[in-house]
Amino acid sequence: PACQLFYNPIDLKQIAEWQLESVVTPAQYILAVGSFRDGVKQFDRLIALYAASKLPSWDIHLVLLGDGPLLTEIMAQAKALSCAEKIHFMGNVANPFPYYKNALYTTLTSRFEGFPTVLIESLATGTPVLSYDCFSGPSEIISHENNGLLIPDQDEEAFLSGMHRLIEDKTVYLRCKTNASQSVSHLDLSLIGEQWVQWFKTFL
Repeated sequence: PACQLFYNPIDLKQIAEWQLESVVTPAQYILAVGSFRDGVKQFDRLIALYAASKLPSWDIHLVLLGDGPLLTEIMAQAKALSCAEKIHFMGNVANPFPYYKNALYTTLTSRFEGFPTVLIESLATGTPVLSYDCFSGPSEIISHENNGLLIPDQDEEAFLSGMHRLIEDKTVYLRCKTNASQSVSHLDLSLIGEQWVQWFKTFL
């Protein structure tokens, strides 16, 4: 049979319900989600960039979801910063979607990815994303300046500028927010399921 690409699906209907759960968060924050199991996610670099940014002075906090062996080390790094009280480690949460929904935007600072679910889940809740154009996946999900900002891979200066731009450039931010959920509608469970059905009908 011919080779065909099938993306992992998301259940947009279920996400729409899950995101309505009430959670306690700072009034304004940016979000990062992932495992603290190795250095791939580079949460240490994200925290350093956050501390170097204007966001703490604007009272915009940083919320991190996830757990793993490196968590204690990363928390110690954050605690040593002058903006430590604005960095929040929530650990593993059963339902991350309200955190996505309430965030200003979601960040991804990975060295590499597969097909990053974090970006898709954030966009599904209507929240823009800010990500390195790392190998691989972000460039397939992010339409630059339309549902988020795609930053040259590992360019920390550009990422820092992006952090500010999604706060200061209201036109771009609102466009990204308006387009966010629709930009991942093609990944809905029902559509991906139908693609599989058609494939089976054709080749089996």
